[in-house]
Amino acid sequence: MLNQGGLPLPALPTVLTAAALSAQHPNQLATVVMAGVGGALLGDLAQYWCGRRFGRRILSMVCKVSLSPDFCVSQTEAMLARVGPLSLIFAKFVPGVSLLSVAMAGITQMRLPLFLFLDAIGALLFIGAITALGWMLQNEIISVVDKLAAFGLWGAIAALAVLALYMAARWVQRQLFIRSLRMSRITVDELRHLMADGKKILILDVRPLDALTAGGIIPGAVAAHPTEIEAVLEVYPHEHETIVYCACPE
Repeated sequence: MLNQGGLPLPALPTVLTAAALSAQHPNQLATVVMAGVGGALLGDLAQYWCGRRFGRRILSMVCKVSLSPDFCVSQTEAMLARVGPLSLIFAKFVPGVSLLSVAMAGITQMRLPLFLFLDAIGALLFIGAITALGWMLQNEIISVVDKLAAFGLWGAIAALAVLALYMAARWVQRQLFIRSLRMSRITVDELRHLMADGKKILILDVRPLDALTAGGIIPGAVAAHPTEIEAVLEVYPHEHETIVYCACPE
């Protein structure tokens, strides 16, 4: 629930371990699946409500909390545009897309019954697949757990240390990613000066159609949604300095 609510917690290894430890009792395996699906739905409902309540502002918060910054909002929007609401069924299998797809469902005012139905199917498939994997690897997983238990407190500390190192590494990766984005950005004044100097500039506005309609387009810019950008680039000379404008949150 906390993971689907946006907190960067290791849900996958937790479910794997729970499934392995419960593999000897089929009723407990069913409990693991039910708990996982129920938790996922509760967390997704929170994201869905925030999307309906706060609109696109929620995307910035999701991207700041998530440790998977390499998926831009435009990629999720492109996926939703191609597949539609059915994307909720397999979004949980793609790192970084699940939270955004749920938030986008709320932002686009998807009907709640349809959202719950599709999201429940997606959660069941995802949790079911992880539980099945934990069941198949039960001997290996239990062996690791037993070795950690044999070390007592030190084993628990070692497991927590590995988890902390993993999350720290992902956090550093995220900060480097954001820093690289900021280094390659230009300000509005800088763009205005480039345009005034008469330099050959190609401005690609990759915002979705609803954002273009609401906010207008930069004078001289070319509307190029990610689903159409390859066709647009074939038309314009590559020697132009290219500037991309999007609505992706930091």
